[in-house]
Amino acid sequence: MDSAVTLSWLEMRRLTSAGARANYDSRIALLTRQNARLEEENERLLARNLDLAAAAETWIRLYESALARANVAAVEQRTTAFSPEASSGAAVSAATGAASDVRSGFGDRAR
Repeated sequence: MDSAVTLSWLEMRRLTSAGARANYDSRIALLTRQNARLEEENERLLARNLDLAAAAETWIRLYESALARANVAAVEQRTTAFSPEASSGAAVSAATGAASDVRSGFGDRAR
């Protein structure tokens, strides 16, 4: 009787192992397909990220140039309000220099 129980247990073990192997094979195939899909999706998202980063840099540069122009215009407006003859030289170059300092400082932090 012990031999019959032992043989029965060995037979069940073989059947269970064969089923588990088939299950593992299908799981491996599923995970391989999913890994390939995720790699493609990752590449696509990285490309989008690069595009968005380039667009953000462009918008930052546009904003900085508009800010510099606005600063120069504000300085010109202030200097012409007080003395019309002082609006051309030093005040405009000082405003332009300050705007370039702002741009260079902001660009360093963004990178």
